[in-house]
Amino acid sequence: MLRQAGLVFLLALLAYGALFSVDMHLRARKGPWSLTFSQNAMGEACVRIDQPALGITNVTLVIQAEIYTQPTKTVHFGSTGADIPFGEVVFFDTTYLPGTVTMNLGAHGVEIFPRAFVVDRKEHAWKSNLELRLLPSDRVPAVPPASKSGTSFGRKEK
Repeated sequence: MLRQAGLVFLLALLAYGALFSVDMHLRARKGPWSLTFSQNAMGEACVRIDQPALGITNVTLVIQAEIYTQPTKTVHFGSTGADIPFGEVVFFDTTYLPGTVTMNLGAHGVEIFPRAFVVDRKEHAWKSNLELRLLPSDRVPAVPPASKSGTSFGRKEK
């Protein structure tokens, strides 16, 4: 009886190890989003989005009326979050890469999904070498900032 229990335990351990390694491979196989923060010739802030495993390359968001003076910086959203040079990361889920990233960039809401991306609550299909100019008049943050009246996201804080 002890020998059968040991054999069942060993088989369960091997099955768990195999399934765990397959799951870890599936989580990381496509790699993270790559965002490059830079400026164009006019000094406007630019964010280039790349995800080679999905065939997404050189999708550029030009944020008009935002000046970016820092050196070019590339940020990868892997298993942990990332600090971006301007704006704020509101949400990211990188359980299965590339995952989902939601940011406020110069008061523009930007959400990145594998199937599409959303800018100022307008969905856009992924097209390589796309340049999208974000106008100041179109600003809609992905998540509204907390107001000074003690409410956040439409609910009162306790």
